Amino acid sequence: LHSSKSPLLLVGTCINDVQDCESLMAVENSIVSLIGDNFAQVVMNSEEDLSFFPIDNKVGRGIGKLRSVLGAEARKESSSRQVPVRWLALLDEMIFNNEKDHYIELADAKAIGTRIGIKQSTEQEAALSLFHEFGLICHLTMTETLKNVVII
Repeated sequence: LHSSKSPLLLVGTCINDVQDCESLMAVENSIVSLIGDNFAQVVMNSEEDLSFFPIDNKVGRGIGKLRSVLGAEARKESSSRQVPVRWLALLDEMIFNNEKDHYIELADAKAIGTRIGIKQSTEQEAALSLFHEFGLICHLTMTETLKNVVII
């Protein structure tokens, strides 16, 4: 599952087309100006002092290091958190039994939850909140109108 707090690795492909260090730093400066301080979850390429991981698509340069960093971040990541099976059943039911529409009303989502064994409204809402956090659905709760719709 993906979380908005998960590590984010930026990958620059076609590094073989960058001819010199000056051009590489121009790419780095562009990335830094775009992300600023808004993305604390970006994993820095500390070995090359970059905010991204340059790779060469043709000969594979940088791919080994990228794999290594991805593996290390995956082991640190807490998104392997345990989720009740019935929560996953709720997600499956909402998505796969509603393929023609891209949304479901909250009342219908809660009815599915009740049918599969999630009886308490607070647990149903906790499941929806987690799915929203991981980017699996969009369930905004700022207003009553928004709260009543789950985008799938």
